[in-house]
Amino acid sequence: MEKIYNRNGMFFGYVKKSHLYTYSGKCVGKFFEDEIYGNDGKYLGEINRFNYLARIDSKKDKKIEVWFPEDGEKIRPLPPQFGLIGSASIKFVDFKDVDEF
Repeated sequence: MEKIYNRNGMFFGYVKKSHLYTYSGKCVGKFFEDEIYGNDGKYLGEINRFNYLARIDSKKDKKIEVWFPEDGEKIRPLPPQFGLIGSASIKFVDFKDVDEF
């Protein structure tokens, strides 16, 4: 599992196989190539090379076919590991925090 951080550098959750999970274990997205989509088919964003969730504003209205998590698509909740993982000179566009899902 790969750790993922929000735009503020706070721990968000994990990538496991082709899915994005919050730190509480909720499946909130699925990868289609390099892009992440919610189960309603709406574009959520992408993971950049620093393991930050980032949304490309020009793709915000992009949509794919609706998908549903398979049975058992939940990981064991893990305690949040807050903290910054470094800094970068990249412009991050707003991405929902875990509590907004």
